Amino acid sequence: MRDRITSISKESAQQPPTIQINGWPVEILLARTSEEQMRGLSGRTVLPENQGMLFLYDEPGFYSFWMKDMQFPIDIIWIDENYIIIDITKDVLPGSFPQIFQSQKPAQYVLEVNAGFVEKNSVEIGNILDLSEALSGY
Repeated sequence: MRDRITSISKESAQQPPTIQINGWPVEILLARTSEEQMRGLSGRTVLPENQGMLFLYDEPGFYSFWMKDMQFPIDIIWIDENYIIIDITKDVLPGSFPQIFQSQKPAQYVLEVNAGFVEKNSVEIGNILDLSEALSGY
C-alpha cells in the first residue's frame, strides 16, 4: 500500500484548505469554475512558498495548461479521480508559452505549485493525496 503523504484540514469556511505534503503545509487556492481555471495563476507576480492552486474538474480528462501571462515557473502535479499522482511536469517556465502541457493519463485534479516544490518535498508519481476533506462541499 502506498503511503499517504498528504492530509487536508479546513478549519473554517473562510480559510483556504491546507494540504500537508511530506510535512510541508500548502494553502490551496481552488479553481472550480471555467473562468477561474482559465485564469489560473496568470498575472500574479509571485506565489507564496506555502500556496498552490488546485484545479477541480467534474471528471477525468486530458486538460491542457499553458503559461500565458505567467511570471514565475511552476511544477504541475496531475492527480486522478482516486487522488493518486499520475504525472508530474517540473520546472515549467513562463517563456514556454504557447507550449501546451498535459498529463500522460486522464487527470481529474491538477495542482500547481512553485517550481522546485516537487523535488524539494520528494513528491512522486504514485503518491496518494487525501483531498476528501478539501473537496467536501465543493
